[in-house]
Amino acid sequence: MKDFRVIFIGTGGLDSVPKPNCNCRLCQVARKGGKDDRIQMGTLFNNVLIDCGIGVLQHLKAWRLEKEVEAVIISHPHKDHSFGLLDFSLKVPVFVERSAYSIMRKLFPRLDLRVYWPNKEFSIAGEKCLAKTIYHSVTQFNHILKFGNQLAYSVDIGKITPDTVTFVNNVKLFIGDGFSVYKDFEIQNLKMHLSMINQLKELKKCKFDLFIFTGFGHHTKIPHEDLELLISRWAGERNFKYQIELAFDGLAI
Repeated sequence: MKDFRVIFIGTGGLDSVPKPNCNCRLCQVARKGGKDDRIQMGTLFNNVLIDCGIGVLQHLKAWRLEKEVEAVIISHPHKDHSFGLLDFSLKVPVFVERSAYSIMRKLFPRLDLRVYWPNKEFSIAGEKCLAKTIYHSVTQFNHILKFGNQLAYSVDIGKITPDTVTFVNNVKLFIGDGFSVYKDFEIQNLKMHLSMINQLKELKKCKFDLFIFTGFGHHTKIPHEDLELLISRWAGERNFKYQIELAFDGLAI
C-alpha cells in the first residue's frame, strides 16, 4: 500500500478515554498514556481529513500536519465526528452530505461548506470519492466514503446489507467501527453499532489487504493490547484472508 497514506489523528468515540472519574481497567491503562489515550474521530487520507471530532485540530498542529490538510469531509454530523470544526482554523473546504447541510451551516456558519451527494462521484483535494448511505440509527444515516480501490471508510455502522458488501469489496484498506466487541450496541432494541465480530462475519468474503478498526470508546472496557490479541485469535481460528489491526492515535499506514 505504498500508493497512499493514512494517518489516524483521533481514534476515540463519543466518550473520552480515559473517562473522568472512572476507575475501570481501560481507564486506568489509558491514564498512563499510550494507545488507549484517545481523542475523538479524525483520519487523514493523503490530503483529505475524514471527520473532525474534538481535539483533532490540536493533534494536527502538535504533529505539524495542519499544512497537509487540503479539505475535510464529514461522514455524518454526530458530535464526535464533527464538533472539532467549532474551533477549526484551517482555510480549507469542508464537504458535508446534502441532507446534513442545513444543520451544519447553522453549527459552523464561518466555514466554507460544500455539498456531496450519495452515489455521485466527486473530487476532493485531488481524490475521487464516492459516498454510499448506510444505516446508523433511526434518526441518523451515515455514509461509507470510498476513494477508488484504495480506501473504504465506514465508521458507526448499524447495518451491513449485501449491496454494502459489494460496494466495499476489493478496496486495499477498509476502516470499520470499533465501538463494540462481541455484542451489537442497541438502544431500545434498535441497533446503532454492529459489533467488531459481526462486521468481520459480514465482510469475511471480501477481498481487502488490510482491515483496521477505529472509533473506540469507553464501551469496550478492554485495553488496546488485550483487544488486539482477542481479535487476532478470533480471526485466526476462522482463517481470515486479510490482515486485521486496531488503530490508535498517531498510527500511520
